[in-house]
Amino acid sequence: MVCVLLIEDEDRVQRLVSWILAEFEYEVVVAETPKEAAEKLGDEIKPSIIVVNTDKTEKDKGRLIEALRSLCPGVKIIDFAIQANSPKRDTGADAYLSKPFSADELIELIDRLKGESD
Repeated sequence: MVCVLLIEDEDRVQRLVSWILAEFEYEVVVAETPKEAAEKLGDEIKPSIIVVNTDKTEKDKGRLIEALRSLCPGVKIIDFAIQANSPKRDTGADAYLSKPFSADELIELIDRLKGESD
């Protein structure tokens, strides 16, 4: 089973994305903060995909993604905190998903990234 680490501090989004991923038989581990994610990466899990949704600035999010890659080399990272009407930022993620997004869009993106790492 493919493990997805979801870094999300908004409870409603956390529940929705977790439910979508579970419906498609992904193992989901949730962290509310980057610190909690780092602790889980160090102790518990080796995800194939990390989904990052935080309110950090582009520069801070870039540092966060860099730190996640150092803790989990080879991981694929999705940044879906970008609003559809915002200019695209380069945070160093492998893929970007604008909100709002559909379950199909999320699963297709994860499947594509999973295929790239196989």
